[in-house]
Formats: sequence, structure tokens, C-alpha cells
Amino acid sequence: MLESSIAPLRVDVAHEDVGVVVKVVGELDPHTAPVLDHEVQRLLLSGYPNIVLDLRDVSFVDSVGLRVLIRSHADLSRHRRRLCLRAPSPSVRRVLDLTGLVDVLEIVE
Repeated sequence: MLESSIAPLRVDVAHEDVGVVVKVVGELDPHTAPVLDHEVQRLLLSGYPNIVLDLRDVSFVDSVGLRVLIRSHADLSRHRRRLCLRAPSPSVRRVLDLTGLVDVLEIVE
């Protein structure tokens, strides 16, 4: 488990049938987004074919958090791997809808 010392964010990694699942709890902002970015990059280097970001407990996401999601998607796609967002919270889903990212990122409920 990784945690940010500045703002509350928890990132837990578990292995499931769908691939590796990263459960994210807290807020994705300029202070905490690097924690998630670091974990996704670590998993990418480890060779996991599918990474699922479980966002049901993310209460807030700003442009820096969105940038991490976009970068993660691009990095995994470049390596012919898959990023999937699981059950984004209502507030995160709204930001994804408003920015048009629901048409770019794979989202499963």
C-alpha cells in the first residue's frame, strides 16, 4: 500500500481474474496523483497485461488526476496492454462525462 504524506490517498493492489486491480481511495489532485502514477508505472514495468483502476472510492479528481488516467491509458495502449476504470464514483464519472473521457477510457460498472 502506498500513501501520500500530503493529502489522503490510498492505493492498494490486488490480483483478480481480470488482471491486477488497483483500488484507489481518496482524492486525485496535484498532491496525490503522483502516488497513483508511480504505482501504475511500476505495474506497467512488471508486465501485467491488464490493469484495472477501481475508482469507486475516489471522491474528487482534478486535471492532474485526469492526466494520470490519460497517461496510464496511453502508456498501456502503446505496449498493447489494457487499462480499465472500474465503477468510477458519481463525482469522478461526472468529470469523465464533462471532459469526454468516457469515449476514450474503458469504463466498466
